Amino acid sequence: MRRELRQQINETAQALTGVLEFKLDDLERVLRYWTRRIPDQDREDLLQGLAIKLLDAMPNTVGLAFSLAKGYTMDWLRKWYIRQHVSLDLVIDAESKTTLGDVIADEVQYEAITIGKIDAARLWQLIPKYERAIVVKKLQGKRLSKAEHWDLNRFAKKHLDLVYA
Repeated sequence: MRRELRQQINETAQALTGVLEFKLDDLERVLRYWTRRIPDQDREDLLQGLAIKLLDAMPNTVGLAFSLAKGYTMDWLRKWYIRQHVSLDLVIDAESKTTLGDVIADEVQYEAITIGKIDAARLWQLIPKYERAIVVKKLQGKRLSKAEHWDLNRFAKKHLDLVYA
């Protein structure tokens, strides 16, 4: 696999050397340095992206080419990690073959049903006036006293059935 990697890097560097006017060794060193962390199956994609990025920017020094390669590789890695770890096709339960996408869809549907049952206007009318004043203060972002905070929590715990009635 290492021989194939060297060959890919060498071919890419040779193609870029004529256009960018760098020494072949310098360009190979830049490409080798930034592709060593990439999984073998994705390395060719990264090399192609790096080549396009360098051709678009046309850097005039090896240092600038190195910086461009660094930025592109870090962005590519960030996207790759997200794709690897947060795939909606990831199977969560092997027996039922439930995917992460199915679980998220079910959760969103449940929340939509629950939220649809809450009638905010009716709920507001059921809250006593002294509690409404505390709620308004909280919604305005003002700091509650310990007594107000305690009173609001006590009321919410005691009258939770108002929300789902």
